[in-house]
Amino acid sequence: MAKDTDMKAVGGEALGAIRDWVKEQTPTVDDKLNEGSANAIQNKAVAAALKGYVTKEDAAGYMGAVLKITFDGNFAGQQYTVTGGSESLEGTVPEELTVSVTVRPEGLTEYTISATAAEAEEANTVTQEIQYFGVYPVTLTETKPVPFENVSWAEGTDEQIVALLAAAENGQVDLVRDCNWKVGDVREVHLGAMAATGVGESHDAQTVKLVLSHAGATAGISRADGGTIHFQVDQVHSLNNAGYMNNSNTNAGSWDGCARRAWCNDVYYNAIPETLRPIFKKMKVTTAEEHGSSQNKESEDFFALRAEKEIFGTHSYSNQTEFDALEQVEWYKTTANHKKNRGSSASGWWERSPHSGHTTNFCYVTSNGGASGYNASVTNGLAPFGCI
Repeated sequence: MAKDTDMKAVGGEALGAIRDWVKEQTPTVDDKLNEGSANAIQNKAVAAALKGYVTKEDAAGYMGAVLKITFDGNFAGQQYTVTGGSESLEGTVPEELTVSVTVRPEGLTEYTISATAAEAEEANTVTQEIQYFGVYPVTLTETKPVPFENVSWAEGTDEQIVALLAAAENGQVDLVRDCNWKVGDVREVHLGAMAATGVGESHDAQTVKLVLSHAGATAGISRADGGTIHFQVDQVHSLNNAGYMNNSNTNAGSWDGCARRAWCNDVYYNAIPETLRPIFKKMKVTTAEEHGSSQNKESEDFFALRAEKEIFGTHSYSNQTEFDALEQVEWYKTTANHKKNRGSSASGWWERSPHSGHTTNFCYVTSNGGASGYNASVTNGLAPFGCI
């Protein structure tokens, strides 16, 4: 068994040390040796409890973890509660807005910290999972209700949509449960004109249809700030003008280093109406690092192009490592949605996936909705996606 001084470590290392020690013991249900230890973590009853040798009631006096709570906002002087497992504790938030609360988790236990800020109508809460021992920092932030109207994705004004998304971010409303938003809902959005900045083509101002393509995150697509993705949003069809991925036939640098990615996060992003732009959140997007690579690379994008797996659910031309990291998007599980028009007729459209078998190609979707690859300098349809 590690010495008292060694057991100052918390988390997995200390838990491992306890478990290693338990394997060498033969405690009985009532065994409470080493009760005088200055370090409660070393107490034999605690170690035995981890392996089921004694009941949690026997060991309760010896286990302990600390929640170090920082209250952000107007919480000084207010009552707070900490609940989890069979425990319910309460106290008053001090002026310095920081408290340390000792709890006795029963294995991996979720604790909820709750308090109502001065002059607020509703309590704010935060949860933290902890186990057995250690110090767990957590911050309770004051969130103020925002006014909103329950509107549809299709019919709400830009201002109403922005307010509704802000309320969803605040936890005041669930877009699926409370607002009946669903995959397949379409909204028409008027994009501003786009100059040929960093790429070979320009785009006139035009109206596009933006569809709610997936409720929530998918494997390989997440919020860069760690927040919740409420929906992923795709263009139903491509922009009127086609464009290339790079101005020469290379997929070197993959999606992260291609000209089209820079365009998506600058020119296209700024073509979204300023009144609607705040709802689109920066994503973490996973793509194969390079042609034939066994590694993936994560980029941070406001808008990106879809990958082969996200569209087809299979892979024909993309890298296996990318395929393994991603997930098919709900909207594209309907095969008819693989086809996109450019103008009035069906046209091929680009994916962000580098072709696994060629250094010159990126993957793309053919005009009839099939999987293929093409030289990076060839022009194809452009249909970026984002998340809200």
